[in-house]
Amino acid sequence: MTNRTLQLLFSILLVSQLTGCFTIRSYFDELHYSRKIENRAEKIWGESKGAYRHVEHHLEDFGRGFVAGYESTAKGGDGCPPVLPPTRYWRTKYSNDVGKKHIVAWFDGYQHGAAAAQGDNAAYGRRLLTSQEIYQNCRNYVEYYPEDLTDPHPEPIELAPERIPLELTPPPLTPESAPLDLELKVPQVPKETPKYVPEDVPDETELLFPAPPQSTQFNPNIWRDSSSQQQGMKPASQNS
Repeated sequence: MTNRTLQLLFSILLVSQLTGCFTIRSYFDELHYSRKIENRAEKIWGESKGAYRHVEHHLEDFGRGFVAGYESTAKGGDGCPPVLPPTRYWRTKYSNDVGKKHIVAWFDGYQHGAAAAQGDNAAYGRRLLTSQEIYQNCRNYVEYYPEDLTDPHPEPIELAPERIPLELTPPPLTPESAPLDLELKVPQVPKETPKYVPEDVPDETELLFPAPPQSTQFNPNIWRDSSSQQQGMKPASQNS
């Protein structure tokens, strides 16, 4: 084996040992923290047990639920009870009415234990502190650029001019498209054209025989003068 092969094997062995150390350390940390929470829950229940002595009839089952609720909430739970009780309550003796009261006492204790853990701030024991909680005025903004955007100064895009809508006229009707039942209304032409006669022009009879002047009084002198003139007039042949 060459020196290069030995170096490679030594590097692989070293990395595997370091990974195992971190895994073992994480396991022991979890075990130590879990044991610490259990002791804390037992201690809190011992201090609060006297307050429930005269209230709860099944105090032992209530205490088990109290410790379970405290531990679950302190380890990061939401404080809600599980759907099913622990397996010890699945026995036949808890299937009757008396046994069901023990199960109800356990669920009640779970609710009180979760509330005690939230009031003790035990739920924040494993919560990591972030910079935004310490420096609330500062925010970390993440700039995101799409992959297809390579040019920071893209060329402007020319937009087409806005089109003005035109008024469309309907196409003329062709003889084929005209309706067959269309009735054409043609004005009637008279046979004889009427003559236009103005109202102020007198009739022919009025021109030949004018009407005598109308008078209200009779004048005899006018009649005498006209008769004397007629008598004095003689024919031209007689005078000669």
